[in-house]
Amino acid sequence: MSENAIPSVGTILKRGSGTGGPETFTAIAEVTQITPLGGTTETIDASDLSSTWRVKKPGMLDAGQLQFTVHLLPGATGAHKDLMTDWTSRAERNFQIVFPDGNSTTWQVKAFISNVSPAVAMNGVLSCSFTAEITGEPNFVVS
Repeated sequence: MSENAIPSVGTILKRGSGTGGPETFTAIAEVTQITPLGGTTETIDASDLSSTWRVKKPGMLDAGQLQFTVHLLPGATGAHKDLMTDWTSRAERNFQIVFPDGNSTTWQVKAFISNVSPAVAMNGVLSCSFTAEITGEPNFVVS
């Protein structure tokens, strides 16, 4: 491991309350994997009839998706049940990823759950993967 590498243990994924007033964030329990976001830039073709090479311009930015996997707790209340409710109600929520980098670096995105994928494997544990479509601009904060 590189001397500057940061182990991922201690990374926390939080779900926003979505209520009026100051929003509160609750840690989602039993998270085993997080893919924070992956951005793309649309490409606009600015070529014209005199162009012999494509002329391209950067278009709109897309922060992509937040993907995460948790140990599935089928009868659980709290964040796990809330995530399923968010999915069925099509709710947009703020999510925070707090990194264990010593600076409490936090990435915050607004997203809605677009995919829920439970898994039951022989000689494994119950798990559930969630995909959340990010809407709008992410916020990258170093505290």
